[in-house]
Amino acid sequence: YEASVAEPRSEALRLRLRELTEALPLRRAEALHHGAEEACQTCSWEFARSSYEDACSLLAGNTDPKAERMHAMLQTALRDLPATRLRRAWAQVHEAVSSAKWSDIEAAFAVLEKSIDSAVSVGCPTEDLRAQSRAWWERCAVQEALLVKGRADEAVEAGAVDAADAHFAEATRLLETVADSELGSSCLRELGLARHAAAAMFTQSLLEKTRAAQEDRRWDEANESLETAQRVLEPFCGKGIECMLGRLQQTKINIVEAQVAALKTMGEEAAERGSWMEADQC
Repeated sequence: YEASVAEPRSEALRLRLRELTEALPLRRAEALHHGAEEACQTCSWEFARSSYEDACSLLAGNTDPKAERMHAMLQTALRDLPATRLRRAWAQVHEAVSSAKWSDIEAAFAVLEKSIDSAVSVGCPTEDLRAQSRAWWERCAVQEALLVKGRADEAVEAGAVDAADAHFAEATRLLETVADSELGSSCLRELGLARHAAAAMFTQSLLEKTRAAQEDRRWDEANESLETAQRVLEPFCGKGIECMLGRLQQTKINIVEAQVAALKTMGEEAAERGSWMEADQC
């Protein structure tokens, strides 16, 4: 009697175990699908892609109707992933531009470019999207560059050499990204002229400070002014500033000669007083 009861129970357990075993790929695929959707929400696109691919592999060849439906859905999601990534990237660009925070705008456009490249790698047509992205970036970059140039102009008026140079350099960097466009190249030329004029003005002022410091024998101050002037002119090397660089070089020579003459005079005066140790140091 016990054997007759145990046999149906064992058969039922075997059937249940087979059902659970057959359901494991489907449940694993459902978990991977859920993970892929969460990855899309956090823009973890490589993780999402690998999760979709793993889920598809698990269900490949599975003839269960539910598994077949899920397999088809996963394949569609995997095929549409580049488009999903592009939509999310465009949304991030819109959000960043609305925030008017440049660091966010620049980062959002970088993400968009990567998304377009990813779509190209799987054969998606993106010519129009890239053109739209380029046009929008051009407007944003030029607008930001003009704002930065405004800060550079303020620094020039305040005589803040380093701040002005930093702002000019940043504006130049931005415009160089759109230098292949008519608007970008035009703005870049105008910026170059403004930066050149500011550099010439700063250099002239620094040379005057150098001469004043030289007359008072404030050698460290004179050399510091010369070093600053040279740093201001560095971005223009080979761009028609040879005359200004020649003046800097001649001023350096003049300072060295003046220092030598001053030390010689001090040594002679010390010798006349009989201060031989002081004379020797000079």
